[in-house]
Amino acid sequence: MSEFRAEAAQGRDELHRLRRHLRDLELERDEFQRRNKLKRTARWAFGGNLTLKVGVLLAVFVFEVFLNGFFLAKGSELGYLGGAVEAFTFALLNVGGSFLIAVAGVRELNHRNLFRKLFGLLSLLCYVGLAVGLNLALAHYREASGSLVSDAGREVLLRLQASPLAIADVKSWLFFGLGILCSLIAFADAFLIFDPYPGYGTLEKRRTEAHEAYIRQKSDLIAKLLEIRDQAIEILEGSDELRDDPLHDTEPGITRRRGNDRVDDHEIFRTFERGVEVGTHFGRRESSEQCVQLATTAGWRHRRVTISGGRSRNRRRYSSLKCRPSTPNSSGHSPATARLTNSWRRRQLPSRAPRRRSRNPGDLRKHAVGAALALLALSAISAGAYVYTTAARPPALDRSSLCPVDGPRSIAVVLLDSTDDIPEIAKREVKTALADIAETLPTYGLLELRLLDPKVAGGKSLFARCNPGDGSGLSEYTANPALAKKRWLDGFREPLEDALQIGFRPLPGKTSPIMETVQRIAVERFTGRAVEETPKSLIMVSDMLEHEPDYSQYAGDLSYGRYKASRAYQKFRTNLYGAEVTIFYIQRSSAKPINSADHIRFWAEWIRDNNGRLRQANKLQGVG
Repeated sequence: MSEFRAEAAQGRDELHRLRRHLRDLELERDEFQRRNKLKRTARWAFGGNLTLKVGVLLAVFVFEVFLNGFFLAKGSELGYLGGAVEAFTFALLNVGGSFLIAVAGVRELNHRNLFRKLFGLLSLLCYVGLAVGLNLALAHYREASGSLVSDAGREVLLRLQASPLAIADVKSWLFFGLGILCSLIAFADAFLIFDPYPGYGTLEKRRTEAHEAYIRQKSDLIAKLLEIRDQAIEILEGSDELRDDPLHDTEPGITRRRGNDRVDDHEIFRTFERGVEVGTHFGRRESSEQCVQLATTAGWRHRRVTISGGRSRNRRRYSSLKCRPSTPNSSGHSPATARLTNSWRRRQLPSRAPRRRSRNPGDLRKHAVGAALALLALSAISAGAYVYTTAARPPALDRSSLCPVDGPRSIAVVLLDSTDDIPEIAKREVKTALADIAETLPTYGLLELRLLDPKVAGGKSLFARCNPGDGSGLSEYTANPALAKKRWLDGFREPLEDALQIGFRPLPGKTSPIMETVQRIAVERFTGRAVEETPKSLIMVSDMLEHEPDYSQYAGDLSYGRYKASRAYQKFRTNLYGAEVTIFYIQRSSAKPINSADHIRFWAEWIRDNNGRLRQANKLQGVG
């Protein structure tokens, strides 16, 4: 019994503290309502409503990310994936910014303080500016990024300053409208999650938490007292078994010891029966069984009694009690106690009172829907992040040459000799051949077009760009085939055709320094550790007639021995580093006939002697 009284006293102190704290919060809430003239209860989302609204907010955020990613994929190297990554920042500003401005700023419009109202008005203006400006900038960015502008961000700022509403594409306007819609949903969701009046919902939430803590502590205390009661019942049942034992001669009123605990059967019974006094504190008539049960759960106020036989010497009057008095039966127990004891014997009471849970089907459905939305949103973000981190990315390119910043993947140099006029039919054939070379050039391979110019050492460079790839074989989910094709046409194929038109123009000269130009090409393009493992090729479109002061093929034979005996052999000796050489041979009509077979054989020997490899030599049609 001492354990029961100690637990009850400790529980009363804790409940008193929690109740006092709850009362203080209730007074604070009442004062808040009076000061701000509020006559309504606080409105703030909790339970299923909170789960649903948070799920909706996350779903709107993910929806805008994928929506913006779909539109921004037009100008992204990584297609839909890259567009979604770019859209993540915009959606974070559009949805997250709108929500935070509504929570921290716009709600101040409802406050009674004038300065806080002014702050709320400024926040509202900031929200309007953010929503409209951000989505207009996003619409302009979509158009600018898809038009191969070198600096899309700067172009967007210029457009917003000059004509912010000058959006030509109807899809960009649709993009703008959907962005505003997502912003408004996030803005409204803030007023559904938090109370419109600043501070009111937070105060009510504190009061509700204090109330729940009080109820929870009370339930825990009752559960502990019930456990102690069950232990007393077990002791009582053991006492009955000993009393019914014919060999046991202990009288009913004699005190017995078990271990270190001193237990009196009749004291326990008297304490249970004395629970009828509790009914007078609640002003209602209870049956004997209900009074006893109420006494066991509310805590017994035990008074020391003297046991004699089975009755107390301090006889009490029960006529003033609203609970019916009980009389002991033949075994010394009151009928109520005996019936309650039998009931306890038949069923085991729980050791702890279960907490009440919401059984509202609507609230459970909101929890399920909100959790499903949040799970889908987080799963989509996680999947996108995984694909983005594992997807192959194109190398960073130099804007002018379209070559990777760490160097081209292959090198092909075309040497065009137009010191004499090229036949028209040969020009067409050369254009077709060079177009095939450009299309079959490896992605990020360098193609340079040089014009043989006697006045410029090493020739004049007309075109030098890497092949960015025409988009064939790319997936639109992790790449942008349309953008790659457009870049290939605008930045590679068309400039190459323009350079060929310039290169085919006659450039008369007194010399034809083919060997010197090839030597410069080898030094400038084929030499160095950076290109040591890079595939190299040289395409020569020429009549291959070397003519310069130290060696000329217009006079003398075409033997390689004559060349090696000249000063030009050591002067123009070079290293082609294993480059493959292709010759498009232009046939010339001259006073001295030239044996084209011997001529090609000479150049094959020269290429081999300078660490090159002749891949093929083709005669072009027509004679110049």
